[in-house]
Amino acid sequence: MAVPRSDETRAIAAYLKASGVPHRITASTNHTALTLAGFASLHVLPGTNGPGRALDVAAPTSGRDTPELLAVFNAFRPVEHLLYELIYAGAAYNIKRGKPVLPYATASHHDHVHVAVARGVILPTPQPNMPPPVLEDAVPVVVQRSQGGAIVVTSDGGVFAVGPAPYLGSLPQAGVQHPAPIVGGAWAPLGDGYWLVARDGATFAFGNATPIPGGNVEPLRSHIGARPVVGVYCVNERLLELVALDTSRDGSPFDTYLASA
Repeated sequence: MAVPRSDETRAIAAYLKASGVPHRITASTNHTALTLAGFASLHVLPGTNGPGRALDVAAPTSGRDTPELLAVFNAFRPVEHLLYELIYAGAAYNIKRGKPVLPYATASHHDHVHVAVARGVILPTPQPNMPPPVLEDAVPVVVQRSQGGAIVVTSDGGVFAVGPAPYLGSLPQAGVQHPAPIVGGAWAPLGDGYWLVARDGATFAFGNATPIPGGNVEPLRSHIGARPVVGVYCVNERLLELVALDTSRDGSPFDTYLASA
């Protein structure tokens, strides 16, 4: 096992150990000085108290694109807003320079997860017996933007931008772990903000999207009851229409509810 050398990489290793996810560290500073693209590797750049700000982490047994490797990747979701890089070919998104992006450098990242932080960033150690976040196996939602581009939204509120669409934030980056999965999203009319909506009707605003006050969300949830929200549409800059699945079988399979700012 490679030995972490800097305060930053020692904190990454401590975070992983406390998370309880089975893993093994395969590279710290025992790594080439340059990436395949020819840039200086974060494995060897100086940390605050020694060399290196990155670790390569594999599953206990060798393999490519395995559930065990995805578990290692998912272990970092609660702190991904603190990461500079998080690279794994088998994930729906990666992190590059602190922002979610489509997976990159995939050719060399099928058998391990690369994680790195900026100089001076020390990951917190999870509290003992803290349960890991529950991440449902849901297909990411693509939310098109009329001005061009789109965002891809994952069930835990992760967001990454595609094309000219701006990245304006996500739930993991904000440190939010909502108990219900995120099931949809909508762009603000000017394309300068977006909302995410959870299965229980909760909404989250980013950029210039107008927040929906809690007082307007709670009545909505009481009307929805056990009916799960499955999508959201933007009516205008202050009004969202939520679509819920009606399981009563006494009419339309869907009901709609308005959430106003």
